[in-house]
Amino acid sequence: SEIAKSELRILWADYFKPDHLKTFPELHDTMWKALKTASKARQEMNLQAAEDLLKATNDIASMFWKTKGLETITTKAPYPTERQTVYPKFK
Repeated sequence: SEIAKSELRILWADYFKPDHLKTFPELHDTMWKALKTASKARQEMNLQAAEDLLKATNDIASMFWKTKGLETITTKAPYPTERQTVYPKFK
């Protein structure tokens, strides 16, 4: 969760711009909640906190890829957990 939190901070500070807030007015709140969720996952080390973090990062990933002009798909991750994860849909 510390790595996820670090990557979220990088996206928030270095990637997302004011124009993105026009497209995604919920971006600020979504990012803030995702960072808080990452902190909780780091502190609690339980499955529910980890799943909450995955949902939050999937929400951010969907917005990120849309800013790149790509649609997204949600499918099973290629890892033993097989959790639903957002990926870009390449043409």
